[in-house]
Amino acid sequence: MITPRAKAKIDQAGIDMILVGDSLGNVILGHQNTLGVRVEHMIHHASAVVMRVQKTAWLLWICLWRASSISPEKLSMMPST
Repeated sequence: MITPRAKAKIDQAGIDMILVGDSLGNVILGHQNTLGVRVEHMIHHASAVVMRVQKTAWLLWICLWRASSISPEKLSMMPST
């Protein structure tokens, strides 16, 4: 979770790029591997990062191995900056 204090530190450090990876399945969701991570999980967590950090940082999220054909409708769920 990105708290206001963490956000301030990220902004002050001049972070250029933030990675949201499918390892959130292990770290946040408690799965044994990343296979249970769905596109909806990635969109949810990437959206949370977009809303809480500086607007100048690039957000990178790795594509899931099963998500080679993500529909434009799902991608449109991401908030715009």
